[in-house]
Amino acid sequence: MPPSSRKIRSPGRWRAIVLSILVHAAIVAAAVYGWFTWKHDPPVEALAVQGSLVDERSLKGLPPIPETKDTPAPEPVPEPE
Repeated sequence: MPPSSRKIRSPGRWRAIVLSILVHAAIVAAAVYGWFTWKHDPPVEALAVQGSLVDERSLKGLPPIPETKDTPAPEPVPEPE
């Protein structure tokens, strides 16, 4: 081919291509990083205490709960000076 028919590529064009690839790689890397660090909902754990609902009608025949007497807390001893 004659030299006049070849396209001449300037160094500025290669720099633009390389910078474009770097920018797109940074965007993809940021998206991948965000995907792996996204906080997902933790798995639902079962409670340690199993409870059930009690209807008032089922408690009618039971005796009342005796009340406990609370003992007063001892007075704190003052620190010697």
